[in-house]
Amino acid sequence: MNPEVVDHHRVYFLTLFLLLPFYVNFRQATEPVRPEAIIERMKEIYSECRSYQDEGSVITKSEKSGSQSLNPVTFKTYFVRPDKFRFEWKTRLFPGGLMLFNVIWSDGEATHTYWESGKLDKMDSLQSGIMANAGVTRG
Repeated sequence: MNPEVVDHHRVYFLTLFLLLPFYVNFRQATEPVRPEAIIERMKEIYSECRSYQDEGSVITKSEKSGSQSLNPVTFKTYFVRPDKFRFEWKTRLFPGGLMLFNVIWSDGEATHTYWESGKLDKMDSLQSGIMANAGVTRG
């Protein structure tokens, strides 16, 4: 066999051998992840958390009578296992209106809600407090 052909084969196989791990890692990194797998992993991680806090915003786009309005809601949430919880949010009742601050919290024994209007309520349970605010927070 021609020595030049042997050298080309060696170079080809050596290159393939060296690049194959990078190709496999690249393929694994770019494989699409199923949304269900992401949710399941998130549930596993959250189930192990002793405490958690987060903040963010949601923008609701409403289209009525041919006009559009955007209604941003900013929020913060906190919890400490097993039974302490706080969720606060700011929103406008209508575009351009005043920003209203609202809170629901539980200290493990009692649940309370507060609306910017100055209304403070003690609720029967955390569930009833959440239900009372579901319409205000758009669910």
